Amino acid sequence: MYDHPDSSRYVFTDINAEDTNDSRSLAISLTGRNKKVLEVGNSTGYVSKILKGRGNAVTGIELDPKAAAQAQGSCEREIVGDVEALDLDACLDVAGYDVILLADVLEHLKYPGAILKKIKKFLAPEGYLVVSLPNTCHGDLLLNLLSGDFRYTDIGLLDRTHLRFFGLKNIVELFNDQGYEVSDIRRVVRPLGSTELWVDMNRVPRELQDFIRALPDSGVYQFVFTARPFKSAIIKQ
Repeated sequence: MYDHPDSSRYVFTDINAEDTNDSRSLAISLTGRNKKVLEVGNSTGYVSKILKGRGNAVTGIELDPKAAAQAQGSCEREIVGDVEALDLDACLDVAGYDVILLADVLEHLKYPGAILKKIKKFLAPEGYLVVSLPNTCHGDLLLNLLSGDFRYTDIGLLDRTHLRFFGLKNIVELFNDQGYEVSDIRRVVRPLGSTELWVDMNRVPRELQDFIRALPDSGVYQFVFTARPFKSAIIKQ
């Protein structure tokens, strides 16, 4: 569900929809059933397929044409293009979607705030966003920084295609600034030392390990949540 040219790197077929510690299954659960869904960055449609099976009518937006071609069978409509460059007014129905799904997408965009502002008009009156974002304040990343190491990886917290980085405070501020209230926050947990940014704990003093573990959300790998427009929001122009 990543909106960039190499979407094939993010194709997963082993989604357990009942797993409460998986961002994809949590996003599916928060989306619900029998809704009109706009899924941004839907890759080959591996989540779209599950959503369709739950009675949802899915419109997908995907940058990678090859991935989009595979996703078509799971969507009522598949739009090929960069969500930041597309003329969304020409592509989408105003107030046409009960849910807009942005699963692991915003961190890949140049201007995530601008997209949040732009897509609001396409939500139905009681519509909402479902979003997942990696937690850049995970303890493994902090330990790497304390060791003088800021290394990108092929996938994960410091995926080399990420352009934006967030902790929970920054997420809430970003959405509030664009007139959304963040709610229904779920946490995907990966304990210290268990991510792709793993460090040798034998080289980390016990006191430092304990300090990092005690920090808020230091074991959180991803946040998954809903965001609803404020009823009387004043958006900065």
